[in-house]
Amino acid sequence: MIRIKRNLWRSFKRTGNVVDYAAHRTFSNQLASKIKSAKSSYEAQLARNKNPKSFYKYIRDTLGGSVRKPQLRDSTGALISDNDKIANIFADTFAEAYTGEPSSNPPVVFTPRCTTSLTNVEFLEQEVYTRLRKLKTTKSPGPDDLSAAILNECALSLCKPLSLLMQQSFITGELPNDWRTATVKPIFKKGDQLDAGNFRPISLTSLISKLMESIICHTMMKFLLEHKIIPAEQHGFVPKRSVITNLLSCLNDWSIELDNDNPVDVIYFDYIKAFDKVPTRRLLHKLEHFGIRGGLLK
Repeated sequence: MIRIKRNLWRSFKRTGNVVDYAAHRTFSNQLASKIKSAKSSYEAQLARNKNPKSFYKYIRDTLGGSVRKPQLRDSTGALISDNDKIANIFADTFAEAYTGEPSSNPPVVFTPRCTTSLTNVEFLEQEVYTRLRKLKTTKSPGPDDLSAAILNECALSLCKPLSLLMQQSFITGELPNDWRTATVKPIFKKGDQLDAGNFRPISLTSLISKLMESIICHTMMKFLLEHKIIPAEQHGFVPKRSVITNLLSCLNDWSIELDNDNPVDVIYFDYIKAFDKVPTRRLLHKLEHFGIRGGLLK
């Protein structure tokens, strides 16, 4: 249609005829209407798909704006634009968030020790295939450069060798080197973009490693729920629960107290950089207490 519009304009420029100009204007208006309609349909489709990555990419592309040259402010206040130095500033900033392990014994866990143990995870061929097929092809690859699209399309051929590889890795307690490394990308949160502290690290690990982790997580979650180790009050990171179910539960409790003329005080608190501060040694100690033992704990 754009080609037709151009041809009509050339025809008018060549003849200077009012009829040709009117034909060009009429067609231009029709084209503008169709473009507007197509844009609206595309935006509606983006909203229906509920894909945040595509949605925010469209917003960035629509708003445009120049790409800022990477710069950070160092500890002296000087602006740094050298990529290697910027990477080192990010590395030092992110490393500061990690919690050092205490030399003393791990703290006492006051809940009863779980008498049942989960020591093994099976990496079944069908399970691996199902998870490969569910991989979002837009996911970024890890250091091994294996894309989600390849893993997804070749799921039938890869599910058996990958299930054997994962099972052997679990039995021996060893991981391929590519599964142990990550590409760390700094993602801006808010505030001063020259301050490295206003960025959070995102680790891009091997998609195969993530798939193996998801199977282990599913097995552990099933065990913890079956033995009622996860309290009913927890809504985060639990299947079929979310911040919405948490708020509904709280609202119900508050309403009951208010209906009974009882005062209600609510305190919210948050852990700064909680995932970066997880003390691994204490975490393993608690997992063992709650029944995660043997090869799985290793």
